[in-house]
This record gives sequence, structure tokens and C-alpha cells, in this order.
Amino acid sequence: MEDKKNIFDFAGMVFITFGFCMICMMLFTVIFGEEAKEFSTMFALGKKGIPVELMAQFLTLAVLITLARYLFFSDVLIKRGSIAVRTAGMFLTIIIICACYIFSFQWFPVNMWDSWAGFFICFGISSVVSVMIMTLREKMENKKMEEGLKRLRKQWEEEKNE
Repeated sequence: MEDKKNIFDFAGMVFITFGFCMICMMLFTVIFGEEAKEFSTMFALGKKGIPVELMAQFLTLAVLITLARYLFFSDVLIKRGSIAVRTAGMFLTIIIICACYIFSFQWFPVNMWDSWAGFFICFGISSVVSVMIMTLREKMENKKMEEGLKRLRKQWEEEKNE
């Protein structure tokens, strides 16, 4: 059962997404920073850090990703549709948004196939991990609801027998 979402839920998801992106960027900066600083605005500081402009770009990207998630998994955009269709639509939208950011902010040379391969590998891994976490969360919530329903049925039976 889905609760009504509010602005605080939205903001929370934005910051979770942003935090995940920043953790990934920290790792990539440490690993690839010096070698990639000649090719990418993302690594302009090399291993020394992440530019503030890039963090602002990632924050706006996190807002757009969270908005896409909200639109695809609420009835605002799609009245009917399976989880698979909604998930595919959301991921396609996020890839398009990311591609727009890559082109607009010159995150990496768009004519280098290995940069795109790296992007799709990272996107794929993070997507799989995200889906696994959401599936696990849903299973845990369903189990909790099932246990609550069993307790409620037991309580009703006890009241009925009294």
C-alpha cells in the first residue's frame, strides 16, 4: 500500500540520488581523476576534488531523475501500465536526460565510444543495484504487511470466540 507522497518525500529521494551520485563521483575522481582531466569537465580538478559546478549539475540531475521516477510510478503520467513498462520508460527517460547533460556540460567527449561504454556500464550496474534494493524493500514491506494481517486475523478470531 503506497502512502501519499509529499514534498519532503520528494526532497529525500533527491538527496538520496544526489548522495549516491556524489559517492560514485568521489570514487571515479580518485581512480580516473588525473588521467581524465584532459578529456572531461567532470574531472577538471583531477584527483583534488569535484568542481562545484559539477555538483550543481548533479543536483539538478537528481531532481529530474526523482521527477521521472515520480511521474512513471504514480498515476500522473501513466494511468495503466505494468511495472516493467513503467520501469523501462523511466530508465529510457533517465538515459535521455543524462545524454542531454553529457552533451550540454561536456562531461566527456561525445565522439569517444569508450566514454559511452563506461557511461552505459555504470548506468547498468547502478540500475541493477537500484532495482535489487527496491525489490528487496518491497518484499520486506510485503512480509511485514502479511505478518500484521495474520496478527489481525488472529485477534479477530479471538474476539469472535469470546
